[in-house]
Formats: sequence, C-alpha cells, structure tokens
Amino acid sequence: MNEHKTLAFSGHRPRSFDYSLESMSLKYAMLETRIADEIEKMIGDGYTRFICGCAMGADIIFGEAVLNARQGLQSDIELICAVPFPGQANSWPSGWRSRYARLLLNSSENIVLSPSYHKSCYHLRNRYMVDNSDALMAVWDGKPGGGTAYTVNYAHSHGKQVIIINPN
Repeated sequence: MNEHKTLAFSGHRPRSFDYSLESMSLKYAMLETRIADEIEKMIGDGYTRFICGCAMGADIIFGEAVLNARQGLQSDIELICAVPFPGQANSWPSGWRSRYARLLLNSSENIVLSPSYHKSCYHLRNRYMVDNSDALMAVWDGKPGGGTAYTVNYAHSHGKQVIIINPN
C-alpha cells in the first residue's frame, strides 16, 4: 500500500432511506453524527486519506464529514473523490449537484475512472476504492443487491476491514 492509512466509503442513495436526506430530520442528523464520529475514530487510528465515490446520498454526507474533520482537526487529512465518469451529477436535483460540486472543489484529488458512462463504471469505481484502501466504511442496511452490497462483499473478499453503519 502506501504510507497513508486509507478508508474508502460506500453508501445508499436517498431512495434507500426511510427518511429524507434533504431535510434535517432527527434520523438524518443521527446519521450525519454517526458518520462524523466514525471518521474521527478512524483519524484517531491513524487514517489520513479518505476515498469517496461521490454518489448522491450517503457518499456526499461522508465527503462533507471528511471536509469538516479536516477543517476542525488536522490539515493532513485528504479527501479523494473517485468519480465514475464526467457528468455523474448532471441529472441530479440542484441541491445534490451543489453539494457534489463543493466536494470536488474542496477535495485533495479528483480521480475520474472512466471517460464516459458505461454499464459497469460504478463497479469499476467501487473496486478502485476498495483496491486502494485499507478499510471500508459503509452505510448499508444489510440487504443483498445494489452497489453498496457489492462493495461490502468485494471488500470482505479482499480481506479489508469493513465498518457498517446501519442507516435505520
């Protein structure tokens, strides 16, 4: 690997939650706090590099929490945005597009994994994140199917530490 301890992140999209990720409900605030607490714990364990897939939903919440931790704790914290293809956010609602743009603008590095959309570009992104990390954090409800389940299983099959945050 490298001298940095690296944590990758995978998580559900807004439609997979039984509460809104666009309004400050108690459950949303609890999810944000849990993600921030886990990031702080990982920083305490020596993690300095965080890879975010930048998808709408939990990924963006994770990326924002890393940026907040970097601002509040240490300047050597890096956020790497692993973007599956250019224009990933073009069809998203404006609020999510704005949050996505802020992540890309404030990240340490943006890595675009495919020059255009194709049916496996998200799996390519997920494998890249796991292959280039020491551990994976996932907001996952445990249900089979979908990108987060795929990424969790991929991480397990490659001997990575996996931290699960149940969104419910």
